[in-house]
Parts: sequence; structure tokens; C-alpha cells
Amino acid sequence: MDATLRAHVRRHISTIPVNGVKRIAFEDIYVKQRRQIQSSLIIFLVDASESMLVENRLQLAKGFALMLLNRINRNQCLLALVAFSGEQAHILLHPTRSIQIIRDQISDIPCDGATPLADGLQKVRQIIITQKRKNPSGIITLVILSDCEANVPLTRMGHIEKELRILARQIHKEDIRTIIINTDRQMQQQRILKLLGKELAASMQTYSFS
Repeated sequence: MDATLRAHVRRHISTIPVNGVKRIAFEDIYVKQRRQIQSSLIIFLVDASESMLVENRLQLAKGFALMLLNRINRNQCLLALVAFSGEQAHILLHPTRSIQIIRDQISDIPCDGATPLADGLQKVRQIIITQKRKNPSGIITLVILSDCEANVPLTRMGHIEKELRILARQIHKEDIRTIIINTDRQMQQQRILKLLGKELAASMQTYSFS
């Protein structure tokens, strides 16, 4: 994602990071395509929990995802969609080349319930494992759109942060490139955000919708 970072530096050379976390603008986002790679995959992990109703976060997240889709090479990129809310996450779309289908799916995501972020990462890992078997050399990018208010463990007695750390490390070991788009303007969940940013080695950690 170095093209993204170069674009950000050019546009915001004088910008001071807020609380140590840089803010990335829509127009700074680029997905690198390498000619020698015949296939790549972008997985969108969308938070559809009730907290995303605050400050219209879900609509903003959807807008970001749809904007990013407009910059994707239709012939080279596979797309997948996972949404999480209530008690679990759901794979809404397995890898496909149809941008129209994923656009429709993203637009129709409802918003309700708690935030099972750990299960979202678990579903993402399932997609990654399957895709790696089909194309071990393919580039995979994970785009997380969430306010990071994780509050549902994988098991009844599970520890959420521990689960997130383990899953994030497992995903990172698969050589996955990650973009985390934080939809919380107040950045109240910095603990989870920083945990994921570190363990996933995310290219960026937050997004300013202002």
C-alpha cells in the first residue's frame, strides 16, 4: 500500500497526527496491482453493529467501500464481503469478480446488535485459507471498516482482546495487507484499534470523515 502512503504525504505534508494516529483521506487510497500476479483478492470486513448508527458511521463506511470499488481493476481483482453484527459475522459474498454484486450487497447491509469483531476476523481467515489453497502467490488485501467497539467474544468465557490478538496474528502470518478504516471520529476505542493495527501491521489506522 505504499502508493497510498505516498499520496497521503503529498497531500498532507504539514498534517500533524492526532494522538499518534494519522488520518487518511478518500483520495489517498490506492490498491496496488502487480502485473506478474494473475489474481488478487480484496476482502471487505464491515461492522454492521448498532454502534455504527452513531454519527451515520455505517453509511460513511459504505460510501468509502463503494468509492474504493471504483478504483479496482475489474479484470485482476477478486472481491469478498464479510459483515458482523449481533452475535456473529456472516460471509455475504465469497470471492467474485462482479463489482456490481458486491456494490449491491454493501448497499443493503442492515445495522443492528452488538459487535462480534472477533468472529468477523475468523470468517475473514476462512476466506484467506481457502483462497491461499487456490492461489498461493495471490496478493490479498483486507479492508476493515469499523468503530472497533468489539464486545462479543468467540466463546462465552472468551477474552475479547486475547481472541483478537490471536486472530490478527494468524491473518498477518498469511502475508495479508491490511487497511483499517476507523469510523469513530472521537477515537474512543484506541486500545482495540492499536491492537489490531500492530498485530495486522495495518498500513493505516484511522480515517477522518470530516
